[in-house]
Amino acid sequence: MSNLRIGWIGCGTHAGEMLLPHLVRHNVVLAGLCDKSPDNLAKIARSYGVSAENCTDDAAKLIARKDIDAIGMAIGPAAHVELGCAALERGLPVFMEKPPGGDVAGAKRLQAAAEKSGDAAAREELQRRLDSLLARQHELNARLNQQAERMETFVRDNPMYDLETEFGAALKELAKDIRQSTEATAQQTREVAQASSPPDGSRKVTPEMLQKLQSAASEQAKRLGQVEEQAEEEVSEPLKDLTRLQELMKDFNQFETLFNTQQSLAEQARAYNRKGQLSREDQLALRDLASTQRQVGELLESLEKKLREDSAAAREEFPKAARSGEELADKIGERRLQQLAWNATRSLLAGQGEESFQSTDRLREEMAKLFGECQSEGG
Repeated sequence: MSNLRIGWIGCGTHAGEMLLPHLVRHNVVLAGLCDKSPDNLAKIARSYGVSAENCTDDAAKLIARKDIDAIGMAIGPAAHVELGCAALERGLPVFMEKPPGGDVAGAKRLQAAAEKSGDAAAREELQRRLDSLLARQHELNARLNQQAERMETFVRDNPMYDLETEFGAALKELAKDIRQSTEATAQQTREVAQASSPPDGSRKVTPEMLQKLQSAASEQAKRLGQVEEQAEEEVSEPLKDLTRLQELMKDFNQFETLFNTQQSLAEQARAYNRKGQLSREDQLALRDLASTQRQVGELLESLEKKLREDSAAAREEFPKAARSGEELADKIGERRLQQLAWNATRSLLAGQGEESFQSTDRLREEMAKLFGECQSEGG
């Protein structure tokens, strides 16, 4: 909690011995002192650590300072009215002891100034709160719209699986609800902002405006709460399903990785695509490729088996994806991809340049056809 900066007027015995000792026990700082007596002013300044530049004999000068939060005074009743009214007109809270004025008229004048100052302070507080609420609501709407945009684009444009399509549709529906909520709140926010800032440049803030804005925020929270419940129902379950489907999706991704690897192998073997005996160095290079080719064959063999297992596990909940998995496994076997990989491996180990390229490219070609079929069928 920051300290309240007090400007104090009147540094006599009563202030020094009775009032200020109690005041400084709290979160306050004597930011300025004023007294007509240089001796009194210097004595209080030394006692409370107030620098000379913050001491003055001109009360009006102290009241006018921009770094003062409130004014306290221990002076005669006759001076209460003039100095008290001056501070109140600046919107500063004022402490003084009774009587507030030298006569009834003075006391009433001071009372009127206090009431007017209180109204101004209240208006300033309303303006501050309204501006804060408007800014926070604008920021919240911006964040919500960004979230809606992320939800709308979360699923790729051309989903491969039926679950992705279902999941994307649910997210887009929720994003639509969020956008409708932010637009409704933004409209009410604009109405309040326009009403509080008339064309003449003045500020017109009422408690009703704050209430309207707070009600709009509450309604938005309620709407978004309903959206959250809907999300729990429509999104959480597909997410659980997506987790169960993950292994099958990994299988498709692995086939794509193996296809890319085979493309690279065929391209590297192309450099040795010539008849006749290769140099010892070229033969060694082909044998290095044989190690990778052997791994491709082994992984194709295990992938066929895993595709069948994962397709069977997913068949009840994801029949389309399961059929795609089974078809891929069948085609891997029907097109004898593993055998083609073994043939290519033998050619590479033998260091046969033309035959190595032809066999690796034959496997690449078959995998390319199969990969294209998978993409066209969406699985």
